[in-house]
Amino acid sequence: MSADSDGDQALVSVAKAALDRSVEALDAETLARLRMTRQRALAVQPSRFPRLVLVGGFATASVAILASLLWLFAPNGTGPLPGHEEFELLTAADGLEFYENLEFYGWLAESERAS
Repeated sequence: MSADSDGDQALVSVAKAALDRSVEALDAETLARLRMTRQRALAVQPSRFPRLVLVGGFATASVAILASLLWLFAPNGTGPLPGHEEFELLTAADGLEFYENLEFYGWLAESERAS
């Protein structure tokens, strides 16, 4: 055992001894009330079922609403989503400078074909 663990054990032993002595000094009426209170506390078992039902119901409703919204607003598959041109520009490997000078490149291609 380490020194910290030995010190903790010593502290626990001293505290336990002090608490045991204080319990021995209690009168019979206080001990009886403490025992009754302890028995009542042990007899009452908290029910977690209603809380789980509420959480489960909320999760199920959320998933159902999300699935309905996705189904109602899903694209019909006839083509790309609106705004796909901007997305293609942002993700292109050419860089934005190429697209800024696109008219110049078109003019250059026309002039090469004409000559």
